[in-house]
Amino acid sequence: GKGIAEGGDGQGDRGKGGEAGGSAHFINLSNGAESLPLLSKLSVPYSYTRMQSSHCESQNFDGILSNLGPALLIHLAMGTTCYIHDYGSRNKKRKAPRAVWYGVTFVKYALHKLWDLEGEPATPMLRGHNVSGEFDRAIMRLDKGVKKQVRYYANYLK
Repeated sequence: GKGIAEGGDGQGDRGKGGEAGGSAHFINLSNGAESLPLLSKLSVPYSYTRMQSSHCESQNFDGILSNLGPALLIHLAMGTTCYIHDYGSRNKKRKAPRAVWYGVTFVKYALHKLWDLEGEPATPMLRGHNVSGEFDRAIMRLDKGVKKQVRYYANYLK
């Protein structure tokens, strides 16, 4: 299975699955840099991704998906549980940056749809509201090039 951990402080849940695929850590540029000393101290290998809260705020879904980077997408496709470290401004209720609570929710849903995974995706909830209709419309309106870029990684699904 695939999973993206949702903890903004690096302590988040383990996401779904990942049993066979292990785990990988990603620093969200630039607000995840605070976790570099700890990851280095623990000798935890990491890569980088770019999930901008400004893209989430402006509902720039093309921007959210096109900036994830190949390392994150290939790891997710191969069944790796991926931890995204981000210390951006936290919502007091959610204790996580918008890039995490909004961006990760969209990415999980969009990948399920674009990779044509079995079953129905988990219902995407933002601020207590089901946003599957909005996300479905956003996926339909994605730039063809972004869809092609993301669908490419479905070739590596485990």
